[in-house]
Amino acid sequence: MRVTGERVTTSQGGFNPTYQRHVAAYKHVAGLLGDARRVLDLGCGVGHSYRLLGDRETVGVDLDAEALAAQDRETHVADVRDLPFE
Repeated sequence: MRVTGERVTTSQGGFNPTYQRHVAAYKHVAGLLGDARRVLDLGCGVGHSYRLLGDRETVGVDLDAEALAAQDRETHVADVRDLPFE
């Protein structure tokens, strides 16, 4: 995996504000989704926080196939500007 600086891969480390910002965003969004049962997680990276969206079905989308490889949910390698969905 090419390291670019924006990829959050772990919660480990004493100073991890980028990781905490991502976690906070998932927690916040979970409360805004209402009855949504299926959610696209665009630019999901390694998928470290999608479970915070509750019991919804989430579909991970990212440009990096390696980032998606270990996730135990439906994923697609795609650019958010050209999604493989209607």
